[in-house]
Amino acid sequence: ELLFLIQLLVLLFLAFSATEPSLTLNRDVVSSNLIFVLDVSASSQVLEGDKTRLEIAKEKITDLATSSNSLILLKASPVIALQNIKRSELVRYMGRVQATDESTDIASAIILGGEMLGENKGRIVVVSDFIESKGVDADLAKNVLESRGIGVDFIDTKTDEKRKNIGFVDMIISGEEVNLYLKNYNTKLEDVSYTVNDELN
Repeated sequence: ELLFLIQLLVLLFLAFSATEPSLTLNRDVVSSNLIFVLDVSASSQVLEGDKTRLEIAKEKITDLATSSNSLILLKASPVIALQNIKRSELVRYMGRVQATDESTDIASAIILGGEMLGENKGRIVVVSDFIESKGVDADLAKNVLESRGIGVDFIDTKTDEKRKNIGFVDMIISGEEVNLYLKNYNTKLEDVSYTVNDELN
């Protein structure tokens, strides 16, 4: 049902689709039932000063955690890691969580959080740098859930400092042929060199 609603609304919001969400909320989250979406994608390894974005995300979640917490790990396919656990258990688990080399699908993680809540009250808190690599726009998924009365908060782990960011976002293997997809997240064209089978391209 949620996926149907997303498909229905995609045409309405397509003109506003962007690489990053258009709105990032920086305010206190008040709820006794929180579902956190923790970004563990490749970009969560980026340093912001002396801390990685993943470390920053963990600190923010620790500050917001309440008596009932659930955790979704944000990767290429979101994974439910914890459900309805106390703050101490959440913090202990996050201490073992490490970054991956995967991309993200933020919209799918938000929709999964909505399915976990069902008819129960609660909020979804996405803690990420919001560098999306696949799926529909995160703002669209957020709007769908908020139309159902489910609050969704975005907490950005990036600083305002602009960094060059170019990387592989996908790989498709078909027989003996391999297609690699490289994405430039910068605002201007960049020249990139890479090596495949010891050959410079």
